Amino acid sequence: MKVSKDNKEEIRVLTIEELKGFDGLSDLSDEQAKEMIIILKDLSLMAHKIVSKNEYIRTIPRLRKEE
Repeated sequence: MKVSKDNKEEIRVLTIEELKGFDGLSDLSDEQAKEMIIILKDLSLMAHKIVSKNEYIRTIPRLRKEE
C-alpha cells in the first residue's frame, strides 16, 4: 500500500493485463482474471490488517518501557 501526500493509504489493484502478464496466467479468461484480482485484493487487505494490528500491539509495550 502506498501512502498519499495527505497520509492516507492508497490501494493499488492489479489490472487484468498485469495479472495475465505473470507466468502461467496468460490463458485466463477475463472473468477468471477479475475473480482472481478480487481474491488477491481481499487476501492482501486481510494480511495488511493483521500485520498492522500486530505491529501496533508489539510496539505499545516497547514504547511504555522507553517512557
